[in-house]
Amino acid sequence: MSHASLLVPGALFVALSLGGCPPVPTPIPDGNGNGNQTDQPNNNQNQNQNQNSANDNGGPSNGNANDSTNANESPEATPDPRVFGDGSAGALRVQSDIRLGDQGDVNLQFTEVVIDPGVTLTVQSGTVIRCTGEFRNYGTIVVQTGTEGALRSGFDDSTQDGTSHPPEPGISTRAAAGGELGGQDSGRAGGGEGTGLSEFESRQNLLVGVKAGGGGGAAFGSGASGGGSVAILAGADLMNDGMILADGDDAIEGGGGGAGGVITLASFTSVSNTANGIVMANGGAGGDATSDSGPGGGGGGGIVHMLAPDVVDDGNVFALGGNAGANGTADSITSETRAGGGGGGAAGGDGGRGGGIPGGMPATPNGATDGAEGFSLQTTVNPTALL
Repeated sequence: MSHASLLVPGALFVALSLGGCPPVPTPIPDGNGNGNQTDQPNNNQNQNQNQNSANDNGGPSNGNANDSTNANESPEATPDPRVFGDGSAGALRVQSDIRLGDQGDVNLQFTEVVIDPGVTLTVQSGTVIRCTGEFRNYGTIVVQTGTEGALRSGFDDSTQDGTSHPPEPGISTRAAAGGELGGQDSGRAGGGEGTGLSEFESRQNLLVGVKAGGGGGAAFGSGASGGGSVAILAGADLMNDGMILADGDDAIEGGGGGAGGVITLASFTSVSNTANGIVMANGGAGGDATSDSGPGGGGGGGIVHMLAPDVVDDGNVFALGGNAGANGTADSITSETRAGGGGGGAAGGDGGRGGGIPGGMPATPNGATDGAEGFSLQTTVNPTALL
């Protein structure tokens, strides 16, 4: 982009801009070392001031920012209160075990947050903590589960007139399935696995709400609940020197494990997971095989995402898939009515498949599979526009 200027003695300064760009006068030192400008820029400034005076008196505006060289400087960036809050809840110092919200503290817009060593702060799934200043965790943050696993009850050898509820999928693209239920006359398939997100999809899910990791499918009993979500948004440095946990639940009696949850750590300046820091969103284990159930699949791993202009991770971050439930021994299925193991829930990683049961009495169940690993992600960026 180029500029040309024409000075006509006794006339006003006329700026010609090629390509539509306004002229930017360049100060010329006078050689005295005092930062003053030569007569030429001073004449231009006087003429521009005259033009500005004319504009102030109702004259036409020339559209140029000639009144001050500061007009060309970018304002200092500050944290956007729509993302990092307005600090109206003041400072939060957690010095004893509490669950956030039980004290009536529904305003989570803090100036700064400090969690002391040896202290556990429990948060409900979907919690978003905003602070205008620093966030420092030296204790343990436990995120409660957010999605329910499947429920199956009222079925036994005398009747199959029971009740059931499917598992919640959470953020997964397909919910886990329950194991097939029926008699010993034919084989009973294990429940299908939940389907997790791709890495690209996982990077887009920053504030997911209450329902995060998917719940596990049922066998005869219930599937496990999926891990919850938490987002911590700091206008200054965010530092974890303790533990942040959002694991899925382990299942019992052939149910599928719950998937890991979602943890989002975002800062306007920096995110640091120190050498002592642990961030965990693991899938839960599948339930073991029983006399009437095949083993359950493990839950898929969750998503941990750190976003800031400067991200330092010297600690440990886990988003592992859960183990499959233990298989039964030979001829361990002795119930007439039986069910295949439930599939594991999904989040970042897929859940595992439940183990089936062949027909006949007695029978030996088939093995289930582990859940797949989720994602530990880092994005070096000012996260404001993404949140």
